[in-house]
Amino acid sequence: MKTTSTAALAATLLLCAAGCQHKVSDAGSLDVQPRSITLPYPQLATVRLTWTPAAASGEGDTPSEPLVFLHLLGAKDQVLRTFDHPFPQRWLAGAPVSYDVKLYQSALAPPLAPGKYRLGVGLYDRSGRRWAQEYRAAEVEVPPQPAGPRFAFSQGWLPLEAGSDKQVVARRWLSQQPGEIRVEAIPGPGTLWLSFRIPPGDGASQKLVYHDPATNTPAGAVGDTCGAVETGISGPGPHEVEMPIEAPGAEGACRISLVPNFHVVFPDRPAPRSVSLESVAWIAGGARGPSPGDGTAPAGAATGPGGAATSPAAPPEPAPGKPAGGTG
Repeated sequence: MKTTSTAALAATLLLCAAGCQHKVSDAGSLDVQPRSITLPYPQLATVRLTWTPAAASGEGDTPSEPLVFLHLLGAKDQVLRTFDHPFPQRWLAGAPVSYDVKLYQSALAPPLAPGKYRLGVGLYDRSGRRWAQEYRAAEVEVPPQPAGPRFAFSQGWLPLEAGSDKQVVARRWLSQQPGEIRVEAIPGPGTLWLSFRIPPGDGASQKLVYHDPATNTPAGAVGDTCGAVETGISGPGPHEVEMPIEAPGAEGACRISLVPNFHVVFPDRPAPRSVSLESVAWIAGGARGPSPGDGTAPAGAATGPGGAATSPAAPPEPAPGKPAGGTG
């Protein structure tokens, strides 16, 4: 759940952290709605960012190709989660840009401790150089009790693994076999959000194997037993799927299926792998539909690289030592 302000609230400018090497420039302003967010485990909420650039792209400290860091910070400003993403369009002086960003506690990751947190927002470029300003975006409260649902994985899914950064804290790979996710203790109508990644399979000594010799694109079919939704993900890279669930099925739960048409043999892994589940969370309320101009995918839709419904919250590939990896 989230509370919304009656008017756009300008984010409070934070002082540059020690060690900044670039002169602070007035590159623009940032409005944030809502200013107060409740984020139970394992649920998802959204925050709308509205940037109004003052400086042109590449002018002063403004990155020529801006990326946005969005960090969930603890009481001592330690970075606990990151929601970094590319700026959704060209950075043009005087041209406001609004879009939604997903904030979530993934069911694959350990729950955050109950309490109050805050969001810090700023810009950096692909080399990792930050624009010297950082904004206080919103306050986030994590309630003491999880809000459900619970998830159980079939044997087709490999054991949980640690993620590579604080954006993907933990992930779970699907083997070469079809897999199911059983959704239990569903608290009411809502939407299940899943973030997948299909590997390119072109690494050193890796072998991409298609289950049908006539296939030439790695893909997966996604379905469920409650909303009768069938969709698919296709092509290497990140993909998001939203599955509307109005009520549990006859067995008191819903089952999400994923059937890959490929697998990848990794030289350093004992078992073949296909699709990686990067994050999964619950969106409370009725089934979501598209909202004009907000980059939100329709309920049941799958998004992927270059797709019209792709959310700007999809992060770029993190590089070691860059803010996308959750460095402060």
